[in-house]
Amino acid sequence: MEPIIDHIDITVNDLVSAGKFYDNLLPLLGFELKDKRESYEAEDDYRQIEYVHKNLIFSVVQAAERAKNIPADYQSPGSLHHLAFRAESNKSVDDFYSELNGTGAKEIIPPKFYKQYSPDYYAVFFRDPFGIRYEFVHYDIKNR
Repeated sequence: MEPIIDHIDITVNDLVSAGKFYDNLLPLLGFELKDKRESYEAEDDYRQIEYVHKNLIFSVVQAAERAKNIPADYQSPGSLHHLAFRAESNKSVDDFYSELNGTGAKEIIPPKFYKQYSPDYYAVFFRDPFGIRYEFVHYDIKNR
């Protein structure tokens, strides 16, 4: 068996503005907007936008009304600390960073080496408008 992630669901408090943000961000990661799907299940009041790629489905889900005002907190138990996407090269990280500034991302930390993880670990970190932390990284997995 190989550890392959099929899909990731991220919960946000405003699906409309999330769609605008992720419509800008996910094409930078290889997703095509023509493969985007929106759905609503009335029975569960479940709304989502799915961005479909052959390697991963990235889904954005509307928060339940009772939870809309709870901020994302990566340090709380049960929370996503951050989500990292692998880059093909350091240049890919730099190119991603230059495009990232136009997406609406927050708290962008410019690309740099993080030698505490690996001698060649090169990454950019940022948050989406809802506080979810992301990373775009390149390194030789053998160095880890």
